[in-house]
Amino acid sequence: TYPPGSTFKPFLATAALYTGVRTPGYRFNDVGYFVLPGSTHKFRNSGNEVLGNIGIVDAVAHSSDAFFFKLGLDMGVDRMDKTLPMFGLGSKTGIDLPQENSGLLPSKEWKAKRFAKDPYQRSWLPADSVTMGIGQGFNHYTPLQMAYATTILANNGIVRKPHFLSKVLNKDGSTVFTYSSAESKIPISQADLD
Repeated sequence: TYPPGSTFKPFLATAALYTGVRTPGYRFNDVGYFVLPGSTHKFRNSGNEVLGNIGIVDAVAHSSDAFFFKLGLDMGVDRMDKTLPMFGLGSKTGIDLPQENSGLLPSKEWKAKRFAKDPYQRSWLPADSVTMGIGQGFNHYTPLQMAYATTILANNGIVRKPHFLSKVLNKDGSTVFTYSSAESKIPISQADLD
């Protein structure tokens, strides 16, 4: 598993629209960095790029770290933990291959358990949500999970279980077994997916 980096941003943006944390008309002044309230540390854009006044589509298209640092904080881990599983993040896809890893969509409970012996680290910190917003921090997914999540977004919210094989054939070419995939749809509106 790996931190997904900026490939995570479209899913967080869609989850933010779904939860009402952001609206399609929301604007953000990207000055090249984000500062947590009460802090002086600057979480900087890659390459110190300054994008100015941008909306959510621009933020995804230009991969604005500052926008997503702020969005990570505003969403918070609890909202992320409730919405991002719709895209299959943090769980196995169910592909017909052995030893699939589930990845990690972190939660407050996970962190408390993981850092049980460290009184400072065991609590979820605002900076944890900030770094999670750009697909860093404790986020860890497989390349397959990210591809699966992308297909859900690209297919307008339609979820299809991935398969490595389409069918199994006998020596004579007749079909022994055909893999089929039931479809479902995530409850995010078409407007938010668009």
